Amino acid sequence: MQGEISSREFAEWLAYYRLEPFGEERADLRNARLMALLAQINGDGSREFSPADFMPDFGSVGLDRTEEVDVAEKARALFGGFGLDKFTEGRKGIG
Repeated sequence: MQGEISSREFAEWLAYYRLEPFGEERADLRNARLMALLAQINGDGSREFSPADFMPDFGSVGLDRTEEVDVAEKARALFGGFGLDKFTEGRKGIG
C-alpha cells in the first residue's frame, strides 16, 4: 500500500482514522453495543451486560465442536431459545 499512496496521504488517513475510526473492529463494537442493549432489554434483570460481553475474541483460531455447542446453549439460555430452533434443529447436543 505504501507504494500506491504518498506518506503525506497516509498521514492524513491516519489522522482521519484517529478522529473517525472505521473498519471491522469498529463494526464489531457497533454490533456489540446493539447486542448488549438487546440483552439488557430482553434479560431478566439479574445481570448487566456491556459491549465487552459481545465483542469477538479472535485470539484463538476457532471453536471446536464442544465450544460451538456451549456457545449455542448459552445463547439459548440468554434469549430463552427464542428463534433458535430453526438453527439448532437436528444438531446433537444443541436442540
